[in-house]
Amino acid sequence: MYAAIWIPQFALQSVLRTEAFARNACVAILRETAQRSIIYQVNSFADRYGVTEGQTVSQAIAKCKQLQVRPRKPLAEKSAKLSLFNCIYSLTPLIEESSEELYTIQLQGIHPSDQKSQIQALLALLKEQGFFPRIGVAQTADWANYAAKCAHPLLWIDNPRSVFKEINIQTAVEDPHLRSILKQWGIHTLADYANLSQQAIGERFGKVGLKVWHSLHNKTQRILRIKTPPTDFRSRMELEFEIESLEPLLFVLNRMIDQLWLQLKSAFLKAQVLILQLELEDKSSYRRVFKLPEPTLSRDKIEQVLHTHLENLQTCSAITAVSLEIIPTDAANHQPQLFQQQVKDPWKFASTIHQLVGLLGSENVGTPVLRDNHEPDTFSMESLTQTLDPIDTVASTNLFQVHQLKLQRFRPPIPTRVKLHSGKPSRLDTILSSSTSPCYSGIILSLRGPWNFSGNWWDQRQWKRMEWDIQLESGSLFRLIYTNGHWFIEGAYG
Repeated sequence: MYAAIWIPQFALQSVLRTEAFARNACVAILRETAQRSIIYQVNSFADRYGVTEGQTVSQAIAKCKQLQVRPRKPLAEKSAKLSLFNCIYSLTPLIEESSEELYTIQLQGIHPSDQKSQIQALLALLKEQGFFPRIGVAQTADWANYAAKCAHPLLWIDNPRSVFKEINIQTAVEDPHLRSILKQWGIHTLADYANLSQQAIGERFGKVGLKVWHSLHNKTQRILRIKTPPTDFRSRMELEFEIESLEPLLFVLNRMIDQLWLQLKSAFLKAQVLILQLELEDKSSYRRVFKLPEPTLSRDKIEQVLHTHLENLQTCSAITAVSLEIIPTDAANHQPQLFQQQVKDPWKFASTIHQLVGLLGSENVGTPVLRDNHEPDTFSMESLTQTLDPIDTVASTNLFQVHQLKLQRFRPPIPTRVKLHSGKPSRLDTILSSSTSPCYSGIILSLRGPWNFSGNWWDQRQWKRMEWDIQLESGSLFRLIYTNGHWFIEGAYG
């Protein structure tokens, strides 16, 4: 059995998939190579007003004032071809691209009892992707092609003789001269043409007529010219009108995600990294790389990552083109290590982090890591990971480890007044900045120091500080610092 998938007016359907037209909108597209603006394809709503192919734009608008005219979009057609192929490839890899609008597949390997349900599922998937297909199923590839041309939207040929009486001969004949002759002769259906003798057709119509006649009588199954699946998981869309709001951008992105998701599904791969690039009207671009929490084949999760990020994105100018690339992986389900703890829900964790980044900025979200510059309290933020490393217990198992006093740091440090004797602190009294600030005062009985630290002396971020470890008459131990001309109690030991 063979199935033919026909997408009538493929160029027009490719444009309709890229824009959110109203349900009853009258839409037409122009010829790409015409010197004048000539209508190339129209939808059924425009056809009701008398808009036909070959008319000029002024003639078409005169018949339908609400007509929306668009040029052909090669990138949209390329994207539509990939989406269409990926949808069909999810059913079977035996695919032949008979023409731009017609694909022929062989249902070999699918159990006869499951063929109808599988074809129905394919039809629903194509409609979900924004196509309006017609599918014909028959014993030969040619019969399936004829059935697809008159399907609404599915025609299954079990008995060719009865069905041929209902199929117009114009669907099988492409030559306009032969069409006019058959119309004059009163031959309207495939059954009428099949009843003519082979010799009479050969004498009058030659090879063109015999080709159609043999396609109706030949029941042998031919070998399809199999098309290989694409290996590039990338989609790009140039926009007819600049985008300045979120809703139309999400509409375009969802179409691109659908195409790449089907491509991943057909190749039995999972998405690991997303690369989003937005080209702006001022010739600049915005590029962002998303490392997914874990490899996935879920379309909803891919959409969630992009939508969460774009909700808080502001560009300096309007968007003119959108590119999306997926770096796949064939990694199996991740098996955690014995001494590692995995985050319970990586996707919920990642979604929360993206929302925090949108509210606070990327420089304020992450894991604080000390900088290797010896300046106290200096750190940088690193991106969070999904796996928590095990605690290093080597140091804690040392039986001969020396127990030292811990420093409890005050944040912020407490301002204080210090009296000096022979250049060394001799007494301190804290400056109360609020009612909750602790109060420390007294004579310094003993001290150690000073320890001088400095850094970044070569630029404007230079810093310099002096540290003392002191003991008051009450017995309390503190760290006292002097920096930028002021004294502070930085912490207490204990």
